[in-house]
Amino acid sequence: MFKAVRIDGVELRPVFDPVFRTFAVQLWDKDGPRSIIGLVERYEHPDDIMDELDHHLIEAGLRAMTQDEYANVAGGLIMAKGGPDAELLWEAIWSARRGQQLSIEDIQ
Repeated sequence: MFKAVRIDGVELRPVFDPVFRTFAVQLWDKDGPRSIIGLVERYEHPDDIMDELDHHLIEAGLRAMTQDEYANVAGGLIMAKGGPDAELLWEAIWSARRGQQLSIEDIQ
């Protein structure tokens, strides 16, 4: 559902650790794992890591995320954890998609 985000040849992979109940974003390049944002820091909410992610990307020599990339990574973090927040996000996405598929004739 959420597209993989690639920035300057590096893939951002949202992760939730159920043991420590923390979020992270792994940076992978063609050779494998490059770094993990949230390995040392403790991000207990998706918003916490998203607030600092662009800063970490720029420090790593990458560009900042676009709005679409931001939405994909944030959504990926929520879905990685699962639970009620993921269910609400899933329902909102499907409701929006159903709304887009309606034509004016369907409403009248």
